[in-house]
Amino acid sequence: MLDRTPAPSTYAIWIAEHARAFEGVPVKRHVVVWETAVAADAAPYDGPLERERSTVLTIRRPPIREAPITLHELVSDGDWNDTAALDATHWSSLGDDFAAFGGWWSGVVRRDAAAGRCRVWGARDGDELVAFAGMYASDRWARFITPVTAPAYRRREIFSALASVAIAATLRTHPDATVVIAAEAGSAAERTYLGLGFAPVGELRALVADGVHAM
Repeated sequence: MLDRTPAPSTYAIWIAEHARAFEGVPVKRHVVVWETAVAADAAPYDGPLERERSTVLTIRRPPIREAPITLHELVSDGDWNDTAALDATHWSSLGDDFAAFGGWWSGVVRRDAAAGRCRVWGARDGDELVAFAGMYASDRWARFITPVTAPAYRRREIFSALASVAIAATLRTHPDATVVIAAEAGSAAERTYLGLGFAPVGELRALVADGVHAM
């Protein structure tokens, strides 16, 4: 991740630098990212690299959303096993490569929650965990863990309720933190965060190139 907008003439150089940093490691995609406070694209590029753009949004006050379903903080082994199963289903739907990542990531979040680095809340329909969302926090910043909602339970305001609980709880323990999230520009996720009261403060730009991946 760069600390300034790169000149278009250096794009290929940064991708090559990324490739050198991971030499000998199976890499599916090379991604170089930078943040900008301006919405206008000041660095046009017509080359072969794919480009991605996400909006950076922040919020300082917790939104208020009623929960349409039972919410609770995830703490027990049963909670975490259910979270891993839901997470595995989500990432597997994106492909085998993502399934492997999802299994690793679930373990990281579980260990970090046990160590007090993050907190996670879930939504249950009866005994079934159908969604979860959580947050890492420090005295300065707080950021969401990738939220997951089972397909049959989307568009029911469940994530909005989980986000409301997570933000409120985080700001009680870290009152000076700014909650930050990045969402793909123009996506449903971006619209959801705007509806919760998040304000756009900048953008993340990314250059993406195919890597060499061992199947």
